[in-house]
Amino acid sequence: MIKKPRTKTLILNAMILIVTVLIAASSYWIYKTRDLGPKPEISDLPDEKAPALLVIDQQNNLDAKLKNDLQKKTELKLARTKKSVYDYQQLNLEMPKSMRGLASQCRSGIVINESKQTILWAKKPDKAVPIASMTKLMTILVAMEIINADETLSLDSMVRVSRAAERVPPTEVWLAAGHDYRIGDLMRASMIRSANDACYATAEGLAPGRDMSKFIIIMNRRARELGLRYSRFYNVHGLPGRSASQDNRASVMDIAIIAQEVMKHAKIMEWTGSRTGKFVHYNGKVVDLVSSNKLLNKVEGITGLKTGYIRRSGFCIAVSADRDGEKRIAIITGFKSKYRRNDFAKELINWAYTNE
Repeated sequence: MIKKPRTKTLILNAMILIVTVLIAASSYWIYKTRDLGPKPEISDLPDEKAPALLVIDQQNNLDAKLKNDLQKKTELKLARTKKSVYDYQQLNLEMPKSMRGLASQCRSGIVINESKQTILWAKKPDKAVPIASMTKLMTILVAMEIINADETLSLDSMVRVSRAAERVPPTEVWLAAGHDYRIGDLMRASMIRSANDACYATAEGLAPGRDMSKFIIIMNRRARELGLRYSRFYNVHGLPGRSASQDNRASVMDIAIIAQEVMKHAKIMEWTGSRTGKFVHYNGKVVDLVSSNKLLNKVEGITGLKTGYIRRSGFCIAVSADRDGEKRIAIITGFKSKYRRNDFAKELINWAYTNE
């Protein structure tokens, strides 16, 4: 027989159930509405970005890196495909017997028909040799490029000469340490007179932090950019190093590439093509500038460039010519006599115009 539950018991059980439910609901509401402080905004996060922004930043960084890598690869590809002197057709034309004796006396040499991009004659064109003051072509080229790239600089900018520049051995224009000189005048003296002190002061004035070693780094980096294969620069003026291994070196093909770049700058070519000039000091003292390029004004169409000599390099010259728009470049190194060097350079240029 089943006993029926008492009414009072049922009511009590129901009330206990209701109270239990209310307590549980109240506890849940308190948990959900507890005070955790204000919810931080994205801008309030001190060190970390919202995950969505991090993803965007990572993607942007990746896109920038890919774009930069692509640009570098494109530039490298263009540099490789751009035709340089090393890619010119070598004709190796036979010289007249009258020139062969002089040709045998040079260490290396090349003559280029720049208009047709052909090499008419070459002797050990890819051999690295000491280049002496032909170095100044690279120094002044880099200096001009630095000036042209900086709106705050011009050829009228002033350079204060250091004690180190003042002490550079001849050839010189006798700069005075502690005094200011116009950088254009220093560059002109470097090209016409081959003044070592002026060349040093130019490079030092433009070097980051006036640190000469940094300018030389720029020269070697620029050499690589131009595709020079055998060049190495240890100083800016071409004076001999402490040993043969520290002499500035390049191949005649490298020098031809430097000459091509220099020929793009009318002001530098104006200086290299000047037979004479004047250098005026801060106190009014005047130094005559006389070029050692004796082909100027004596051989038809000669437009300029640079000579060089140290004992280990012998007498060298890089010379450019233009006759009715037809351009030629000749570089020869290693002569024991400057007169024979000049004679061969003259004959080489004249011969180059008979073999077009």
